[in-house]
Amino acid sequence: MNDGKSPSGKLIEELVAFLKEKGFLLEELKKLLNQDTFLQAWNYTEVKQDKYSFKELLTWVKEHFNPNLHSAASLTKEEKAGVGLILSCCFMDKKNTPLTSEKDPFLRVIAKELDEDLKKNFGTKDMIMLK
Repeated sequence: MNDGKSPSGKLIEELVAFLKEKGFLLEELKKLLNQDTFLQAWNYTEVKQDKYSFKELLTWVKEHFNPNLHSAASLTKEEKAGVGLILSCCFMDKKNTPLTSEKDPFLRVIAKELDEDLKKNFGTKDMIMLK
């Protein structure tokens, strides 16, 4: 049965119902939608799991890589006591400068360990570039 609403109209109705159900007020939403925070959240991916693989990383990079804008992806690794490993992945522009604005895709992974492929790619370094 067709109720005459477009898919985007239905989505907006569902989103409004969800936000009202969660107690958001119109003024709060106006502020949120006018801030860079919304764009950052839209383009930010966070993964928390015990073990993270090179295959998972490649899947995310391929999904978000735009050859017209990006030259590579940069992945850094940091060990934090009580947290584990923190991986941060951003794309590089055509001049190999990190793209870190709110409109650029960003991946953060929190894991206890890395698979063998990812360990080999890092070696003794804390950063790798994927081209």
